[in-house]
Amino acid sequence: MAKEPSTVIICSNPDFSQQRVILDPSKRTVVFENCHQPRSGIGISGDAERVCQFEEIHAVHDFLTGNHRGTFLRIVLFLGRLVHAPANASNLGSIFISTASGRARIFANWKGFSELRSRLHQICDEQPARQWSHLAMQDEPSSVAISF
Repeated sequence: MAKEPSTVIICSNPDFSQQRVILDPSKRTVVFENCHQPRSGIGISGDAERVCQFEEIHAVHDFLTGNHRGTFLRIVLFLGRLVHAPANASNLGSIFISTASGRARIFANWKGFSELRSRLHQICDEQPARQWSHLAMQDEPSSVAISF
């Protein structure tokens, strides 16, 4: 097993100082402050603070960052012009983080975004593979009956 980096990574929102993510390799935790949405049907209220172990980070998905640019980006930018809400890759680029208890979206303009993104991808690569159906049904009741 490779030695993990020991540097704490802090990624913070420059527009709202109370939103940040702290990744601590020595404790093997990721702390989401005011940016984690619990897994619920509505997802209206977020957690003020959610601490996740590395094992609870299920997936990290790039949105308009890294290798995920192209046709979709052109469509989004075109639609933004149609509704007079100009958008660009710098304010749409982000990552979606799926955790055992919910999700978070971190934008590319946050301080420390690149370091956090690369480390979270590394953490997910080290985890055992999980299937989407397992993630979607994890918190659902197991006694669901369907009859026709």
